[in-house]
Amino acid sequence: QLSLAANTLYQFFVKARNEDLDETSSVSSSNYTSQNTPTGISFGTIATDSIALSASGTFTNLTSGSTGLYFSNVTNASTPGWTQTNSWTNSSLSPNVQYSYKVKARNGDTDETSYTSESTKYTLANIPAAPTLSDVATSTIKVVVNENSNPSNTLYAIYENTTAKYVDSTDGSLDLASEDWQTYTALGGASGITVTGLAENTTYIFKVKAKNGDNTETNFSSTASGTTTISLCTAWTYS
Repeated sequence: QLSLAANTLYQFFVKARNEDLDETSSVSSSNYTSQNTPTGISFGTIATDSIALSASGTFTNLTSGSTGLYFSNVTNASTPGWTQTNSWTNSSLSPNVQYSYKVKARNGDTDETSYTSESTKYTLANIPAAPTLSDVATSTIKVVVNENSNPSNTLYAIYENTTAKYVDSTDGSLDLASEDWQTYTALGGASGITVTGLAENTTYIFKVKAKNGDNTETNFSSTASGTTTISLCTAWTYS
């Protein structure tokens, strides 16, 4: 029979009769039509340790019989199992890691659709901790990024409040109006980057932000400040 609704229970009756029109008793059979196949995955709220997602498409009678959706995190093999709710918040994830997902559906008789193609999403990066300042001199300050447990692929940008400029990773100067995104390693790692071209006896205030593999930025870290030293007098003039 044509033009039936998706994932709907239909009951059919059949009986027979002979040439004299004597009828048998009827027998019946009940079955669900197929469920609609999901067309993809939609992502909701993304956090540092969780990703919310739902299946794209229309799913008729999602709470009927054994109907359900089956979400799968392909990256770490986690799943909520068959669920009759079109949403899943996948928790206990790591920051700035790309996870791949797919989903399938089934009807009230447990007949399954095929999986969707995989969709990927990065968790957010952690907000960096306040940077560490050291080796303060008359025109330079060393700045060390504090990763706050972000993975090595995370990118960072160092900003200075007084000049309203970003640190240029090529020479350490404060001359950029926009971010110079670099990895922790490219910014000197535990040794840090030496910021150059500073004025003596001046306070500089640094903060750092990060971004994940989907280019979603964090807020800035807390600030750290340092004051450059004054040049020593090398000669005296008497009159």
